[in-house]
Amino acid sequence: MSTIAARVAPPAHLGAARICVGASAPVVPVTLSGLGRRARTRRPRSIAAIAIGAPIWPRPGESAAAFSARLEATLPRSAY
Repeated sequence: MSTIAARVAPPAHLGAARICVGASAPVVPVTLSGLGRRARTRRPRSIAAIAIGAPIWPRPGESAAAFSARLEATLPRSAY
């Protein structure tokens, strides 16, 4: 992998996968939107939205690296 490609698309971190595999717990994908900076106007409020996806469980005997790779293949790149 070239240096440029590594900066553009780094691999996901194994932390969440390690925790989920060790605890036999799922990753629950969550997307937050509408939380960006607001313009300074008289009405600075914005509408925030949250979307919660289906849980993704580690398979029995699956390593953290394999689970992380499966998460990378399943979740959109913006999720991590």
